[in-house]
Amino acid sequence: MIIFSHYSVHCASEYLTTFSFNKIFCETLELGNLGVIIFILIFGYYYDTNKLRLNKFLNLVIPVIFYSVVLYLCFNKLDYHIIPCFFPVLFRRYWYVTAYIVLYLFSPYLSKFIESLTRSNFKKFLITIFLVWQIIPWAFSFIGQTAMYSSAFTDILPIYFLGAYLKKYPNNIFNKYKKYLKYVLLISFLIIILAVIGITLLSSRFIILKMNTNQFLLRTSPFVTIIAGALLMIFKNKKERTNKTINKIAGLSYGIYLIHDNTNFSYFLWYKLLKVPLYVKTNLLIPHMFISCLLVYLVCGLIEFLREFLHEKLLAKRLYNLSIKIETKFKKLKFIN
Repeated sequence: MIIFSHYSVHCASEYLTTFSFNKIFCETLELGNLGVIIFILIFGYYYDTNKLRLNKFLNLVIPVIFYSVVLYLCFNKLDYHIIPCFFPVLFRRYWYVTAYIVLYLFSPYLSKFIESLTRSNFKKFLITIFLVWQIIPWAFSFIGQTAMYSSAFTDILPIYFLGAYLKKYPNNIFNKYKKYLKYVLLISFLIIILAVIGITLLSSRFIILKMNTNQFLLRTSPFVTIIAGALLMIFKNKKERTNKTINKIAGLSYGIYLIHDNTNFSYFLWYKLLKVPLYVKTNLLIPHMFISCLLVYLVCGLIEFLREFLHEKLLAKRLYNLSIKIETKFKKLKFIN
């Protein structure tokens, strides 16, 4: 879903300015932002297992640095611009990675805060944080006003707390009315699709406030949040199954994201390699999109599989032992518990 949204965001949408089926199709692809929300929602859902571990932190950061540096060297001359590539989290080369790692660093303290809340206070807190960083900014965006001191981190923070609430209180509204969740999904999807069609049609003929389809599709959209919450609870209520192959492939997703959405590589990928602009106004758009995104997933997945294999063989054990030693020394100094 995220690759589909990048197919649209990075190239397809900007070439489609008039109302058409292809325009509607590409705009709707941006609903792939739902994938990001689901990742954060799951992270929040397991809030009570989140503990700071140096080894886990390194496993998050090392692939980012690796791909940031390697892809820069592949597509640029070696000069001083490579310096930020060694600090991709600090320089926010990937908005999601930076926001996620900041959230991970704070997660143990957020967990203590969550545990300290009564159900009544947690509800009030959720209402407040969603009003401040989602509902009010979303509503005022229709008249061209910007969000209240928002950032990528504040965009995902309410989602994290929603996931935690769903875990802490299983008898929540999603479970209470679980037989209606499919209808909630259907209605939310219909609202989004109708909004995309209506806004695209009207904006091609009239100036309508400050409306654009992103208001219904991006990670700050209340409808995207509702869909993510409903999906999580639908699958949570199903019988649990485990498949090692699926889990292994799913584990490659982080690396796939780091490769295909790298700033030094994405332009070459979408414009030069896959030549998306040649297809956006043709009847071949849909097959080209499916084939392109599948190839991106498979090829980038293979690269990440090889990186993980080499990492496991050459670095994983050394990094783990080093992490344990550092954590042990810090515990003795009482810097961490």
